[in-house]
Parts: sequence; C-alpha cells; structure tokens
Amino acid sequence: MSDTIEHWGQFGDFFGGVLNPFLAFCSFMALLYTINIQSRQLTISTEELIETRKELTASREAQEKSSEALNGQLQNLKVQQFEATFFKLIENLRHSTVKVEVNISELKNQILNPTETGRDFKIKAKSFSGSNRWKDARLALQNKETSGFYLMANSVRSALSFIKHTEADLSLSPHFYVEQVLNSLTTDMLRLIVVWCSNYAEDEFRELVERYHFFASLQLLEKSMLGYGLPISELPIDMKAFEFAEEL
Repeated sequence: MSDTIEHWGQFGDFFGGVLNPFLAFCSFMALLYTINIQSRQLTISTEELIETRKELTASREAQEKSSEALNGQLQNLKVQQFEATFFKLIENLRHSTVKVEVNISELKNQILNPTETGRDFKIKAKSFSGSNRWKDARLALQNKETSGFYLMANSVRSALSFIKHTEADLSLSPHFYVEQVLNSLTTDMLRLIVVWCSNYAEDEFRELVERYHFFASLQLLEKSMLGYGLPISELPIDMKAFEFAEEL
C-alpha cells in the first residue's frame, strides 16, 4: 500500500489495462451466447411455423377433399333426381304410345287421304302456313280425341324440354337420354311428330328437335318426300334436325 498518489494512478492504469480487455471479452462472449440463444429460438419458431403451415395445408386439403366428396354426392343426388323424373316421363310416353299404335293406321290414312279428316278441321287451316298437303296433314293430327296423338307428342316435348333445362346444371351428355325418348317411338310415330312439328304453333317443339337432331334416324336428307308423300322442301324445320350430330 503506498501513500503516493502517483503509485495509485499507475496501479489504476495497470488494473484498467488488464481488466478492460477481460471485461470486453466477457461482453463479447455474452453477446455470442445471446445470439446463439436467439438463433435457437428463431430455429424453433421457424420449425413451429413450418409445422403449423403443414397442418394448415393438410387441413385445407382435407377440407377440399371433403368439399369434393360433398359436391360429388350432391351431383349424384341431382342425377338420381333427374333420372327418377326423366324415366317417369319415359314411362308416361310409352303408355301414351299404346293408343297411338292402335290408331296408327287411321292416322296414316287421314294424312294420305286428307279429304277424310272432316271439314271442321279444315276451317282451322287459315292459322297455318305451307302447302295444302302439310296443312291437311297437321289438321288430321289435331283430332286428339280419337287418335291420342296429342298426348304422345306432348310427352315427347316434355321429355326433351326436361333434358334441355337440366343438362347445363348436371353437365350431362344428352345423347343417352334423347336415345331413350327415340327408343320409345316407332318410325311411323317419328314421322307423325315431323308433321306435328311443322305446325307454326309448335315453335318450342321445333327448337327442341333441331337442338337434338331428333329426326336423324329418318335420314330425310337423301329423300325429297316424307313417308306420306309430303314435300320436304316445304317443311318449316331446320334440316339439322335430320342430321347426325357428332357433339351429341
């Protein structure tokens, strides 16, 4: 211990010169330790974030699969409901064809011999356009009380209209269902429907048969006359109704 201030000053300088580097080294080590701890915490947080993201992704995928399954079930339900109603319409159509089948010879005879249709029907001819033969043919089919044809034609229109208004919602191919309608009809019935659709009052019906190429099986493009001697050139129906359609 010295009583001289200079000695204490020198001692202080010596002590500071030795201690300061040591304290600086300790501070540096403490900083490295802090950085290491923060790095570990950041790594843990990153891993937790990755796991959370994986869980969210898995949850989203599960929800998407569940949604797809639900949509599939809903689509199947819509198809089942559609087919239940559609095949009920087909059943009604087939019932209505029975009476037409019984009277088919009478209907054909009325078209081939228009003078036998009765003057009460010919009075209505002024509301139609086209040749007299087409007018008389249409008028013969208006005798719905005896032929039952009107019921059959209306059943065909209902079935085709139902397909049209449902195919967009269900993303259905109409071909199979249109074929079911066609399979319920004979060639003569189909020809009678051609005559019926030539009526200008049947705009919706004509649009449906043109849309679905409904008369393609008749192959009228190779003929000039319908089976009853009616001129095809005067038929007010688009010829695509008689053509096969690839898109169907």
